[in-house]
Amino acid sequence: MTMTLASFFKTHIFTLDILITLVAVLLLVLLSLRKKALTLPAACTASVMMLCICICSGYGEVLFLILSYLIIVAVDTLFRKQAEDKVRDVHKKSGARGVIQILANGSVAVLCTVLYAITRDAAFLLAYIMGVSEACADSLASDIGVLSKKKPVSILTFKRIDTGISGGVSLLGLASSLTGCIVMSGIALLCMDIPLRLCVFAILTAVPFLGMLIDSVLGASVQAKFRCCVCGKNTEKDTHCGVQTEHVGGLRFMDNSLVNLVTNLITVIIGFAAVKFLL
Repeated sequence: MTMTLASFFKTHIFTLDILITLVAVLLLVLLSLRKKALTLPAACTASVMMLCICICSGYGEVLFLILSYLIIVAVDTLFRKQAEDKVRDVHKKSGARGVIQILANGSVAVLCTVLYAITRDAAFLLAYIMGVSEACADSLASDIGVLSKKKPVSILTFKRIDTGISGGVSLLGLASSLTGCIVMSGIALLCMDIPLRLCVFAILTAVPFLGMLIDSVLGASVQAKFRCCVCGKNTEKDTHCGVQTEHVGGLRFMDNSLVNLVTNLITVIIGFAAVKFLL
């Protein structure tokens, strides 16, 4: 039997949710490229990930991810120039986010929706929310926290360290992160079919904020740190002032993207356990 156009649109492969997602993804790619928030390969990678999330869970989950990303883009647009001026000599890479950064911050969330599609356990969707929220909260803490007038303190030693060095925290960064977690929890409750309960809201807020703190701990302890042999500046770059930097701390292979991936995985595991034991 010949399939009509109407019946084709009604199949589970090509649903209205996917159509809406395709349009939203296209607009997001154009916005990202215009704002130079993502490289073209990174935008394509993010598009595939969002389509996967839509197929595995639904449009509500994609909408939640899109809104969280728009928050990051808005903050990045407002504060990029000031932030980059402060961390240009410290961060290994600044400017548009690349494929590695997208995978580090989003692959665990995609895995959660795949596991939900297989098991139909709603705990995986709540873990997905917490994974996305943690990545958003960490980005807000980094992008806004570096604008603090005072140097941050190490989350492990509480000593002042250079702005932009991983593991540093400031009141401005912590406040930005907590605000982001609260906003993301509210967005999740609006976008997805989640019971409006105070304990749910508390878990969706607290776990990502805890994840952001874990990211800082890992950044201060195991993330690779280097020192320029020419100017003596602490940095996360393996070259500075045109020469090879000296490895002075952390694991050489543990860069910021890998820390983000490990942190996101830990956050999702904690979130999943919290949902199972507390709800």
